[in-house]
Amino acid sequence: MLQQIAWADEIRDPGEFAILDKPVELDPKAEKMAHALVESMLGEFNHVEHTDTYVERVRELVNAKAAGTPVTVREEKAATEDVSDLLAKLEESVRRHPAGKGTAKAKTKTPARKRSPAA
Repeated sequence: MLQQIAWADEIRDPGEFAILDKPVELDPKAEKMAHALVESMLGEFNHVEHTDTYVERVRELVNAKAAGTPVTVREEKAATEDVSDLLAKLEESVRRHPAGKGTAKAKTKTPARKRSPAA
């Protein structure tokens, strides 16, 4: 879902962007593709299809509290696994995966032995 908020502190002066001082060359194929993408996304907006569930839940909570109904707060589940060494866990995951066999460590060639002259 796309959302656009135009608060005063979020609007930036176009002069801040140095790229606007330079002429922009567009590839005709890329421009045509961009137009096609925008055209494919256009349509009638039906506000009934989009609901703000957060606002609805807050309203329900406020109404419940105003009515004197006891409100219980769901507690967040604590992380049960130690992720202090994430890289080691990722490497182990790659080693365990069937498609990743042998890709976790770089393979090195053993140097060829020098042959002694035939006696």
